[in-house]
Order: sequence, then structure tokens, then C-alpha cells
Amino acid sequence: MKIFQLDIPVWATAYIKAKTIEEARQKARTLASGQLDAEGKDQADVPFSGQRFEDPDLPDVSVSPIMTIGPDDLIEKAIQGLYETEDLDDEEA
Repeated sequence: MKIFQLDIPVWATAYIKAKTIEEARQKARTLASGQLDAEGKDQADVPFSGQRFEDPDLPDVSVSPIMTIGPDDLIEKAIQGLYETEDLDDEEA
């Protein structure tokens, strides 16, 4: 058995708490080249959060855990670029 990998485009929604649109834009720039961690570990630059908007613990910048996989043409391109990551049979030997 082998493990294959493909990089797929995913669209996510970010939520930003701010007093003004300018402050929100500044905070939004922290998303550039940031790291997201769907498991919610501390090393992520931007946390996923399913918290309600009125929750006082909602982070200043967070990403909704609900996402959309990119359009069919980009998915097909990703499928064509699929590559082998690991051969599990080699490890069992």
C-alpha cells in the first residue's frame, strides 16, 4: 500500500475582531503566509475557531472550521500533480 499526496486549493473564511475597518485590514495582513492548524495546536499562527461571535474568548483573528474545496479545474490540476509520499510496504519489510 502506498500513500499519495495532492495539494488542493481550499477557501476558508476568516473572522477579525476590530474597532475599525482599518484595524481589521491591519490584522487581516497577519494571515499572509501564516500557518493554519486544523487540529488546533498552539504552534499555528492563526487558530481555527468554531466559537460564536458573542463569545468573549473568540480570538482577534480566527478561521472558520468550515471550508470549501476549490473549483473543479484546480482540483483536476491537483489530481494530475498527485505524487507518492510513502510506500508502506517498504516499511513493513
